Amino acid sequence: HVLLPIQAMISVLVFIGKSMGGERPIALMETSSRILGRLNRGSIRDWGVKHHRHWDSALAGSSCLSAALTRSLRVEVGVLQGRDAAVGLWDIQKVYDSIRWHHLFQGAKDLSFPCTALVLAAQSHLGARVIAASNCASLPLYCVDTSILAGDGYANEFARLMLYQMLDV
Repeated sequence: HVLLPIQAMISVLVFIGKSMGGERPIALMETSSRILGRLNRGSIRDWGVKHHRHWDSALAGSSCLSAALTRSLRVEVGVLQGRDAAVGLWDIQKVYDSIRWHHLFQGAKDLSFPCTALVLAAQSHLGARVIAASNCASLPLYCVDTSILAGDGYANEFARLMLYQMLDV
């Protein structure tokens, strides 16, 4: 496995505006960690294809609207055919901030997540974080054991990994 230099383990969190108001943090990560992440993207894609769940509509190239319309159409057709229908919608707020790394590691082991990709990403996600806003920056925050970084290419897969682990029980 590759051990990243300490500089590559520091992420700067900045805030970007939301279309409906408010802000959300996004991580600016060091270039070499992003490049190494991209080099492992194929193994992550392969893992996603192999472990995909039939109910998971959050796939590359899809949108929330498309998934909602497809579900609505299926319900409508089923009702027109005389079938019963029920739809459950689940919106997890702050999901990235609720992921604990020891659970993520266990889920990665249980679901055969690519080890090299996990080790590389964990170094950045568990490294120091600096919060930047209005031309000011915090001192580095260390010992982060909860939350994954929005802005990392692995973040969606880590959230998916945790969701699969919860729902596969």
